[in-house]
Amino acid sequence: MYRSTLRRKDASLHRAGSFKNSAFVAGGCLGAPDWIIEIVSPGNVARDTRDTRDTRDTRDTRDTRDKLELYQETGVREYWIVLPEQQNVLVYLLDDATARYELRGEFHTPGPIPVATLPELQLEWAEVFEGV
Repeated sequence: MYRSTLRRKDASLHRAGSFKNSAFVAGGCLGAPDWIIEIVSPGNVARDTRDTRDTRDTRDTRDTRDKLELYQETGVREYWIVLPEQQNVLVYLLDDATARYELRGEFHTPGPIPVATLPELQLEWAEVFEGV
């Protein structure tokens, strides 16, 4: 069963063929998008003080953990976490066999970032962090 928690996303994409399980309502869309991009604000990089692992690893913030679990549970196929302070993009893809996210790439140097949801699209790392 899906949690009935509304989350605001920084960016999301619904492909035309994926609307069969979605519905548009005032202020948004009900149903899982195909691709979500979250841009982590500096205030959200604060660590969970109960966690004793390396404090430089921002992948385990409470905010990103909660959203990763929710998006995985609701079937979001591709989930990007953008960390502007570290100039890093984490790309997760939902594995069909396990229904769990797998880290498919960590992009922290200039070059193309492939988009699995839209294979014909690649974003340039430098463009993602332009002006940061």
